[in-house]
Amino acid sequence: MKYPDQGSDNYYFKNEMYYEIPPWLQDIITLSNKSKKTLETLGIENLPDVNACKSIKNLQEQMLCTFDALEDIKEVYHNG
Repeated sequence: MKYPDQGSDNYYFKNEMYYEIPPWLQDIITLSNKSKKTLETLGIENLPDVNACKSIKNLQEQMLCTFDALEDIKEVYHNG
């Protein structure tokens, strides 16, 4: 059995990362946007735009973007 060399394996993995947004991540983004809109109606400004994370086509980066935005929104609730 022949195994792919390291270079081609990395190339495959890199391309494998591009995908459609998973439903569970879409749900998190939707709920985060609802929280953001609720806080904005209370006069809180400069909250992160979680929808911007949808444009990222790499799962790891998209998850990091979403969870960073959630942390910022969560801080507002904790400090409120």
